[in-house]
Amino acid sequence: MVLGAVFLSWLVWSATLHANPVVSQTVSSYTVLSDRQISVTVTVDRPDPSIAVVCNVVAQAADFQSVGADDRLEVPPRAERIVNVTVTLQTLRRATSASVKSCSLP
Repeated sequence: MVLGAVFLSWLVWSATLHANPVVSQTVSSYTVLSDRQISVTVTVDRPDPSIAVVCNVVAQAADFQSVGADDRLEVPPRAERIVNVTVTLQTLRRATSASVKSCSLP
């Protein structure tokens, strides 16, 4: 019985903590510049714009293999809650898509 109460308390705490993420992110656009470069624009939404975040952006080839990445894309504190940040990734071969894996506090 006690174990069930502890588990239920943890479940409620965990659900509450993850219900309001610190930051959300998406790739709003990308442009293949060449066989070795792709430009990626990431839209970041921070409830508190005074918080700096670091994002992990990945470029993928047609076969879904990762061909380029930037795991230190910095989004500095700004006055705006929602910001666009553009990065140019060097790739091993032609990229056909891009994604942002995560954004987190530095």
